[in-house]
Amino acid sequence: MICNDEELAALDVQMSDAYGRAIAAEAPAGKRRIDANQANFLAQRAHCRTLACVDRVYRIRIDELHTRYIFPRKYPQPDIYPELRAGSVGLRAQVPELDNGKVTISVSKR
Repeated sequence: MICNDEELAALDVQMSDAYGRAIAAEAPAGKRRIDANQANFLAQRAHCRTLACVDRVYRIRIDELHTRYIFPRKYPQPDIYPELRAGSVGLRAQVPELDNGKVTISVSKR
């Protein structure tokens, strides 16, 4: 499916480049996380039955590699829950962590 479509083939090259750059920029622990996320990406891609689905998972993965690993200072993670910031309203909050598209938030009373 990918080799038969010019746009998907170009996305495959972009993703491969971004993956290589992300791996090169990380310490061993970070490389394991990137590899685990890459395995999830490959599983998602394998479940796609349409070109649009494959296109979408490629674009999401490329964006993730760029924003989390290659250019993290250029694209800082937004403070999407300022009301849960530590010290605010008597709550202790853990900053949301994106893990493969899932957001985990832990909140506890002080």
